[in-house]
Amino acid sequence: MKQYNSLTYMYSKETISKLGCSVSALALIVGSSLCLSYCTQDTVDVKIVDKYIKTEQSGKSSKGVFYVVGEKKSGEREVFKNADSFAFLKFNSSDIQQQIDMGKTYRLDVNWMRMPFFSMYRNIINAGLIKSETTATTSQTKPKTLEANYAQTLLQMINENPNADVAEAIKAFTALEAAKDASNASKIKVIGNKYYNRYMEADTLEDFKQLLVEASSGKKVVQCIQQGNQQLQPVLFALRQNSHQHV
Repeated sequence: MKQYNSLTYMYSKETISKLGCSVSALALIVGSSLCLSYCTQDTVDVKIVDKYIKTEQSGKSSKGVFYVVGEKKSGEREVFKNADSFAFLKFNSSDIQQQIDMGKTYRLDVNWMRMPFFSMYRNIINAGLIKSETTATTSQTKPKTLEANYAQTLLQMINENPNADVAEAIKAFTALEAAKDASNASKIKVIGNKYYNRYMEADTLEDFKQLLVEASSGKKVVQCIQQGNQQLQPVLFALRQNSHQHV
């Protein structure tokens, strides 16, 4: 019995020793991983040029992993991984992937490092949209400026296409401008409806054209008129055809 207790004690001691080594090794691995996660933090501003989901094998199963391609001001591109991170309590990778839009610039908080040999990428911890001054100005265009540009372009379009049905031309032009500037589409439609009603109420075409001159006075002629006319040519051609059929 005494020998049995001795063997049991030795076995238990060896088991505890092995368990202690395993726990120590695990703690070392976890500690090193956390240390690297925090020590490799960085912030980078990039324009998103691509994003995709890549299927990767994990044992016998496979899963989709999010990736984002960003372009720096220098023109250099980098692929970033967008995976959950226990160290930063980040578990919303799918939400971040959905919120990131192509063509926009973001400030990315990332960690880890790019190691091609191990197929390792820097991981996105957070992504914040950077609103450029140009974007902010465009999205907050004042109604008066919108109306002046609208009136100027519409006036030149009428002058260059005297046989067009003006009422239909206003409708087509309004739809085109709203499609080109989605951020101000509702305002453009209001302006278009306003000038459509003004045209219908005007006694003559010259009176309506004078109204457009007054609305656009004091504003610099927009440089995109020629381009806009090129886009309007199919619409204007159809309008001229209709006007000839009614003659």
